[in-house]
Amino acid sequence: NYGTVIWAGTIYGSGNASTHGGGGIIYNAGLWDAVADLSMGVYSGAGTNYFINTGTLEKTAATGTSTIGWNFSSSGFIETYSGTFNLNWGGPSVLFGKLTLSGTISTPLTIASNAVLNLSGGDLESALTVAQGGTLIQSNTLHFAYNNYAVGSTNTACLTNYGKVIWAGTIDASANSSTHGGGGIIYNAGLWDAVADLSMSVYSGTGTNYFINTGTLEKTAATGTSTIGWTFDSEAGTLTTLSGYFTFSGTWSARSVVYGNATVSGPIAGIIASNGVITWLGGDMENSLTVAQGGTLVQSNTLHFVYNNYALGYTNTAYLTNYGTVVWAGTIDASANSSTHGGGGIIYNAGVWNAVADLSMGVYSGSGTNYFINTGTLEKTAGAGISTMGWTVENRGILGSQTNTLSLTGNYDLSAGTLNSGINGPGNYGIIHLSGSPAVLTGTLSANLNNGYVPATGSNFDVLTYSSESGVFTNFLPPFAVAMQTNYGATKLTLTVLNVRPVLNTIADQNLDELTTLNLSASATDMDAGQSLAFALVSGPGGLNVSSAGAIAWMPDETQGPSTNLVFLKVTDNGTPPLSATNSFTITVNEVNVAPALGTLSDWTVNPGQTISFTATATDADLPTNTLTFSLVAPPPGASLDSSNGLFN
Repeated sequence: NYGTVIWAGTIYGSGNASTHGGGGIIYNAGLWDAVADLSMGVYSGAGTNYFINTGTLEKTAATGTSTIGWNFSSSGFIETYSGTFNLNWGGPSVLFGKLTLSGTISTPLTIASNAVLNLSGGDLESALTVAQGGTLIQSNTLHFAYNNYAVGSTNTACLTNYGKVIWAGTIDASANSSTHGGGGIIYNAGLWDAVADLSMSVYSGTGTNYFINTGTLEKTAATGTSTIGWTFDSEAGTLTTLSGYFTFSGTWSARSVVYGNATVSGPIAGIIASNGVITWLGGDMENSLTVAQGGTLVQSNTLHFVYNNYALGYTNTAYLTNYGTVVWAGTIDASANSSTHGGGGIIYNAGVWNAVADLSMGVYSGSGTNYFINTGTLEKTAGAGISTMGWTVENRGILGSQTNTLSLTGNYDLSAGTLNSGINGPGNYGIIHLSGSPAVLTGTLSANLNNGYVPATGSNFDVLTYSSESGVFTNFLPPFAVAMQTNYGATKLTLTVLNVRPVLNTIADQNLDELTTLNLSASATDMDAGQSLAFALVSGPGGLNVSSAGAIAWMPDETQGPSTNLVFLKVTDNGTPPLSATNSFTITVNEVNVAPALGTLSDWTVNPGQTISFTATATDADLPTNTLTFSLVAPPPGASLDSSNGLFN
């Protein structure tokens, strides 16, 4: 056909099983229009008939299915304006146009740029590729290698996307348990959009199917979960949830690198990249997960470390390494090996670990040891009660609480790190509780003040509690604004405020001319009544004086203009110990032009025709040095003066 065929009746052929010869061949290079729900089948023999489309195949009428049971291949356009086609793909094909299709895809098919395939269900037994600019709408159940069990689980069906896939129907596959071969592989290098709460699972066999994402996997509709039960490998791809969340019930590859902002549940692994944000609704970690610098993990529900470790003889170890930010908002537990690090959970925190609720980090099976190794910052910043850490804590960074209590109920080593308490107000401060009898105190203790609060002298804060203690902290770093004393009690360590730092009021930046006088007065306040304050100059320009009462005086000389001068002042109280505060301001000195001085000139008496010659001289006090120019004001006729050197003739 090079013209138009109106397909309005049934077609069948008797085919030869081995060659094109014998049976039917339709070659459509024109327009083939299906106007009814019809079939093109075989009535005798088991051979092969062919429909080869290089023109346009379309269905323009009837809402059911038109079936082409002959071997079908196409490099032309296929359009469905009504109903669907069921095509028996018999050779590599390229789809142009817009097609609604059901049935089996058994030979390679490419959805070309600007083409749209609405796959309303069926079986993928070969390779389906969505070209850049093409669209696949998967709107009903899609099987990958549905009959795989009948061929020894050796067939692999592949869907490769460089364009856009609208995931709107269930996907399942029959997998081979030992290799990639057999089952389903999805390679997404474009956009894969989940628009419903769906599942991607296994319906036969226990093998492995793969979803490999180097593009963008997103969920944009439905408020529940879309479940991917295949092995998930994100190779620098983007994961995004604009609605609902993803559940990964299969294996998450440890080599995955994830970008984007997504909410997930189930086991995850790999790397959360810089600027990536993953909200983890809970699951099991059987491998390793790293949060890169700039990345964020929000752990918002129960997280198990090696949940099935008891079934593996306690030989598996799961690792969480953080260089970015972890928001700890859910329970964490682990099954541990009692003799070694191996088996259980190890958290290595080199970033920020933020406890935002009253949570626990404990053991649910076994009596072994799990480890939290901190070289960054572990802090409790929210919650009205106690956050409990039952794992062995090795603190080499900063560990503390900004509010309420962080309790270390397991073993701990504090020797190389800092314990820190945030103080928010009277009776409102962070507390660290240490188990052990006695609790071994070592390392550094520090405190910080929050929200502008400055405690009064004599205030007490019980920042550390224990049943008994031994040792002392090697160093104590008090907050900037106060001096504190550590008081070791029988069951608590108390910080007592000894003195409060004065506040040196701000002085506005100044501007003046050289050779003029500046007079200012510095002022300061001190919460401690009755203390005296003394002012002093820390650094400034030569000649500037500051009295102990705060009087500031300065007259910049000729050499100091023009200039910009930074002045640092200090005020010190007479408390015990004395405390000081500093502040600074800038003085800008302007250059002032001073008139030069012309040297004395002698009178001359001469006869006509006699030459008069002398050199005028002048001086100028300005620095930097100015250039002087000489000129005659009212000269007699014939007189001259060199403007640069003052020679008169």
